[in-house]
Amino acid sequence: MAASASSSAPTRDADYAWQLLRLRQPSAALELTAQLLATDPSDLAALLARVAALRQLARLAEAAETAHAAVAQAPHSAQAFAALAQVRGQQGQLDKATKAISEALRLDPLDASYHGLLAQLYYLQHQPAAAVASAEAGLRVHARHPDCLLWRAVAADKLEYAAADDTDFDLLLRLAPTSALVHTWRGRLLLRRYEPHAANTHLSEALRLAPTTSAELVPLLRQARRRQHWPKWLLHLHRQRRRRLERGAPYSWQGLVAALTTPLYWGVAWWRTRHDPLQRPLPGERRAKARQILLISLLGAIIFGFTYCAIAFELPPYVLIVPVVAFIKALANKRPAR
Repeated sequence: MAASASSSAPTRDADYAWQLLRLRQPSAALELTAQLLATDPSDLAALLARVAALRQLARLAEAAETAHAAVAQAPHSAQAFAALAQVRGQQGQLDKATKAISEALRLDPLDASYHGLLAQLYYLQHQPAAAVASAEAGLRVHARHPDCLLWRAVAADKLEYAAADDTDFDLLLRLAPTSALVHTWRGRLLLRRYEPHAANTHLSEALRLAPTTSAELVPLLRQARRRQHWPKWLLHLHRQRRRRLERGAPYSWQGLVAALTTPLYWGVAWWRTRHDPLQRPLPGERRAKARQILLISLLGAIIFGFTYCAIAFELPPYVLIVPVVAFIKALANKRPAR
């Protein structure tokens, strides 16, 4: 979660720490904040900059500890609670993050960035209506706040308000045409709507602006480029099917036709894009794919072997089921705990 612009520190030294953070030099910023806090342990600006530096370094446990120290130092500071909310959100503790940013909003309801962060947290907790409401509250404070516009657009798409989504993204792209985050989300939502040509444009631009996010963007771009080779009627069927599923409607003939024909066109698209540089495996993908093929082959060999034995020795069917289940359980137990 991005640090808000309103979190900038008032002192010159702390300002320099924030400048280092904007230049993506968190180690230097961390060293500077350590010097500032050695001189004055109660320096709130230095504490907040230190939280941001630790977040950039992904040292989240230390960041949370420092954010709690900032809250203890200044229990009436909205910035301290916002910093804590950002850390908790990055840790995946969304409930705690929501409570912290709500307290920040109670202390300072006129900071649009806090409304934007709350909208993001609601969206991540699958509450799109609440996300839209929070984003709109922020837009009443700052009509063009990028975070509020982004999360209102993303949540509106979830609620099937496509027109509102398009309007917000048009404004966002005028306000921040070089934002990789905006292009990424626009591409994601267009891909979800089965509009692969437009999705490819935005995802390609996001990858150009932020090449370090290739692990996230390349799989999406692969989907977009392959779907460009699907016929328009198949894309339309998938759009209809997605809308029905989101409304909780029963399966329809469109869904059946899409399910039956998609494998054929997926194969055609794969063949036509096989020389695309983006289709080359990323580091680690080749090994993972080889492992997957090996496991599937091994499972097939086990099923074939036990089926042959069951037929040859006239054994009951459960003799086949038991070893297969045991094999799958053994694989599951070997996975490292997350």
